[in-house]
Amino acid sequence: MSLLKNIEGFDKPKWTHDAKLPGGDLNGLNTTQYAEHLCEKYSWLPQGLAYRLVCHYGSNTHMVLKDCFKVSDLGEQFSSDLYQAEVDYLIQHEFARSAEDIVWRRTRQGIQMDSARINRLNEYIDSTLNIEDVNEVTFNASLHT
Repeated sequence: MSLLKNIEGFDKPKWTHDAKLPGGDLNGLNTTQYAEHLCEKYSWLPQGLAYRLVCHYGSNTHMVLKDCFKVSDLGEQFSSDLYQAEVDYLIQHEFARSAEDIVWRRTRQGIQMDSARINRLNEYIDSTLNIEDVNEVTFNASLHT
């Protein structure tokens, strides 16, 4: 341990003990209470979906639901509980890049999806990422003109 103290910055005070993880600030509520709070704020949101989103994203669930005023605003439905708004959030904020990543590692929705739905999700992700890539290339090209 004494060798580590010689490394610059190793002896700084601990800050992670009380730090909130992204989405971890539920204002003192547990996940069930926070899901109920979401259902009050978004009266159209099914309770089961609210609870699942809170379990995965915590207070960042508001980022998934932004610009949504009814269930259809969540966009394309890829499984009984996985919508385009969540997929977009995962792509934009959590750097998801494949259906396999989203349905097996991040949301666990793959269990209820057949191969056609997973393939459709892959198509959507590919088209979304291609649009982002084109926008990035266009932006980068404009910097050089």
